Amino acid sequence: MYTRIQGKWEVSMKLLGRALSALWAGVCCLPIAGQVEYAQANHSTPLAEKEWTFLIYMSADNDLYQFAWRNLAQAAEIGSNQNLNVVVHLDIKTPGKPKVTKRLYLEKNKVLQVEPDACMDSGAEETLTSAALWALKKYPSRHFALVFWNHGFGDLNPVLKRIANPAHLFHYNTRTGLIELDRSIPFMEYNQLVTEQSHKEECQRGICFDETNYNYLDDNKLIRSFKRIREERNGENIDFVIFDACLMAMTGTAALCRIFSNWMVASQEVVLGPGYNYNLTLRPFAEGQTDCAEISKQIVAGYYATYGKLTEDYTQSAINLAYFDLINQNIDLVAQLLIEGLQHQKKQSVKALIRSCRNRHLCTYFDEPSYIDLFDFYSNLLKRLNSVQLEDAIATEDYMIRLANTLVNGLELAKDLVAANICGKNLARARGISIYFPEYRINNVHHNSYQYTYFAQSNHWPDFLRAYLN
Repeated sequence: MYTRIQGKWEVSMKLLGRALSALWAGVCCLPIAGQVEYAQANHSTPLAEKEWTFLIYMSADNDLYQFAWRNLAQAAEIGSNQNLNVVVHLDIKTPGKPKVTKRLYLEKNKVLQVEPDACMDSGAEETLTSAALWALKKYPSRHFALVFWNHGFGDLNPVLKRIANPAHLFHYNTRTGLIELDRSIPFMEYNQLVTEQSHKEECQRGICFDETNYNYLDDNKLIRSFKRIREERNGENIDFVIFDACLMAMTGTAALCRIFSNWMVASQEVVLGPGYNYNLTLRPFAEGQTDCAEISKQIVAGYYATYGKLTEDYTQSAINLAYFDLINQNIDLVAQLLIEGLQHQKKQSVKALIRSCRNRHLCTYFDEPSYIDLFDFYSNLLKRLNSVQLEDAIATEDYMIRLANTLVNGLELAKDLVAANICGKNLARARGISIYFPEYRINNVHHNSYQYTYFAQSNHWPDFLRAYLN
C-alpha cells in the first residue's frame, strides 16, 4: 500500500503543489510573510482592557511550519485595534535551524515579538497554560478566543513517530481544476504507513504535536489547562475554542470543550495545510462584535470563501456548546435503544438496519472512515425503521415509536447545536458533528484508545458499538 501511496505522490504532488501555490499566493488573497514588518517591542505593562483577546496557539514544530508565517501575515493584515488584541504563541522548527518559541503581538501589517526567544514544549499543559495566562494578563479583555493551530486526529489516539502532512492525501484534478481528497486510504492507516518510514521516537495522539519533545496535548492536559484559564477569567468560560486542525468537529472534542467553552468551531474533514484565512476569521472580532452566534457564522462563511471554489472536500461548523449536554443525553438514549433492539431482535433485523444506515454508500463518512456524520446516521435510521422486527408485533411497534421519537428529538436539537455549517458537494449531507462508528471490529492501539476518551466514559455509545460489532 505504501508503494501505491508513493506512486500517487510522484504523479500528483507537482500538480497539487501548483494548486496550493495558487491558493497561498493569491487565489484567496492570502498574503506572504514579506508583506509585513517584523520588529521587537516591549509590553512590560498590561494594555487597557479591550473587547476581545484572540490567542493563536501555533504548534509548528512539525511539517506545518511552512504555513505558520503565511498565517501570521494574514492575521497581521487585520491586526490589533481598539477592540481586539491578536496574540500568538509560536513554537516552530524549520529545517536547518534550532527549535524556537516566540510570543507575538500583531498590529496592522506588523508582527511584534514581545518576549525573548525561548524553547518550550507545545505539547505540555504548562506551556498552554502559560501562553493563555500571558495573553489574559498582558492583554486583558472581556471576551477570549483560543485557536489550536496544528494537526488534529479527532477522537482516536494514534501512536505515531511523526505526524504525516494531510496535504499528501489530496490530489489536483486537471479536468475539474479542483483539489480532491483521496478517501481510499483511511486516515489512521495512512499516518501509520507514513510514520513507519520515520526513525524518530514514538509520539502519541492529541493535538498540538511537538516533534522535538515527542509530546502532545491530550484530554487530561487540556482539562487541567482549561480549568486554570477559567480561574484566571474569574470563572467565566472561554468564548470560542477554534480548531485550525483536521477532523476535530466530533462528539469527543465537543464533550470536553463544553465544560470550559461556550462555542467550538472546527472541521469534520481533513483540512488543507493553509488552514484558516485569518484575514477573514478575525474581521468580526476586530469590529468589536460580541454576538457569538453571529461571529461563528462569519467564521464559517470565511472558510467557505477560502475553499468553496477550490475543492468539494471540505466542511466547517460552529457548535453552540450550551446544547451539547442535551445532545449527549440523546446519543446515550439512542445507544441504549439500539442495544435493546439488538438484544430482542428477530431475524437480525436491528443489526441489518444499523448496518445499512451506517454503510458508506448511505451515510456520510470522512477521510478517517470510522468517523461518520451523527445526524446523517440519525436520519437514515428514522427513514428505515419499518424494517425492524422484535419478538412480537406489540413489542415491535412500541420499540419503533420510542426510537423514532428519540431520533426526532435529536434531529431537532441539532438545529440548535450546529449554529452554522458548510460543506462541499462530496460531503453534501454533513451536518456539522461526527461520531466514532467503525464498520467492523478493529483491534489495534488507535481504535482501542476510544474507550478512554472523556465522551466515551460518560455515554453508552461505546457499549452499543461493542454490542453491534461483536
